[in-house]
Amino acid sequence: MAVSDYFDLFRNNTDRLEDLWMQLLEFLNLPNPNEHTVFRQMHYSTYIRVVIKNEEIKAIIEEAQRWKDHKDFAPQLEQHLLKIDQIMEGAKKLPEPYAGFCKKYKRQINLNDAASKS
Repeated sequence: MAVSDYFDLFRNNTDRLEDLWMQLLEFLNLPNPNEHTVFRQMHYSTYIRVVIKNEEIKAIIEEAQRWKDHKDFAPQLEQHLLKIDQIMEGAKKLPEPYAGFCKKYKRQINLNDAASKS
């Protein structure tokens, strides 16, 4: 599994984690202690610090970027470099206010409705 595949796995589920967090607070009748989303911010900052800024991985990324314009450059490597660029750009859009998150996220399952029925 490529390094960036892990990031995709988490990124694709981050909104669900944020929603689960909000539903849990709602169920416990607690106010949200955070103004901004928690999981996305944590994931981006941790991923960049631990993975992308890792000395060995950083050296590999820099070497790949050096060869980017070469005729034998692998398309798969180009895709991974693009994902890394997307991660770095995505981090610049954080933190995300919960108000904005709630407007754009379509809740798939309301666990509190299910709990009140049982």
